[in-house]
Amino acid sequence: MRPSKKNVLAFMCLLSSMIFYCQENGNGLDGIRKNAVSVSFFGTTGFIGITYGRVLSKTITAEVGIGYPGFGLGIKIYPFSIKQNKMMFATGMSVTKISGISWSENNHDVILYLPIGMSYFGSKRFNFGIDVGPAILMESVDTNEFGAWASLKLGMWF
Repeated sequence: MRPSKKNVLAFMCLLSSMIFYCQENGNGLDGIRKNAVSVSFFGTTGFIGITYGRVLSKTITAEVGIGYPGFGLGIKIYPFSIKQNKMMFATGMSVTKISGISWSENNHDVILYLPIGMSYFGSKRFNFGIDVGPAILMESVDTNEFGAWASLKLGMWF
């Protein structure tokens, strides 16, 4: 199943607005770099893929991911200010579009996920994130199941 043109256009508009919104690197964030590229397992990429992350404020980050077999986007909220060299609690919301893979008798197209976990922003450009949380696995508007979803990310900030 191919994504519709409307979904791809909406995804691209969201991505471009997020990128153009925050152009200055490290402004007001104690020198923390604002951009990241990470290898991601599960989360917004399906099973494995690449994510682009962006620090939007002192307490909010956003990410878009593409991988096998899907793509997605998410936002994380840190209750306390983002800091370097400190493991920080984060929660948020992510949505992932999966296509062509069935892990149960239902082939779920969309995963709406509430990540609850920890993130680390290292001073030597290394970043790490791990989370798990409840998810709604949606096949269509009328058909959905509750389950769990998780994410592991390893990457570099720039």
